[in-house]
Amino acid sequence: MSKQSLPVLVEQLRQLQEPVEIVGAENYYNARGRGYTMTRRVLRDVVWQWVSRPASRGRYYARDRQDVQWGEVWPGEVIAEFRLGESTPRAWYVVHPREARKLLRLSGVRLRDGSYRLTHEEYEGEIIVTDPYWK
Repeated sequence: MSKQSLPVLVEQLRQLQEPVEIVGAENYYNARGRGYTMTRRVLRDVVWQWVSRPASRGRYYARDRQDVQWGEVWPGEVIAEFRLGESTPRAWYVVHPREARKLLRLSGVRLRDGSYRLTHEEYEGEIIVTDPYWK
């Protein structure tokens, strides 16, 4: 039984015309101010863009410590997830509306030219994307 191609799956997903709402930025801090800020970028029209507005910078009020921002993405778009302060993505996803969390997690490897090769164990083939880090 042959595996489906990952680039073909992405093209099939892009045919779907319903946007999906996902978490674009999130603060996760405890009362002592320990934790992290997560943010996501989406590859849209060959340019990396923020999924949503940034989470609040404050850590004093409870509403700031657990702040979550939502944004719309389209099926088949590639998403990079960062924790602020880190220069490399923690996770890669493809928007897949049939998945439980609307995201299909990918494995990413940085190439010598600075781009990334994305793969998935259940699909053959790969996707090459540019560096999503904001400079």
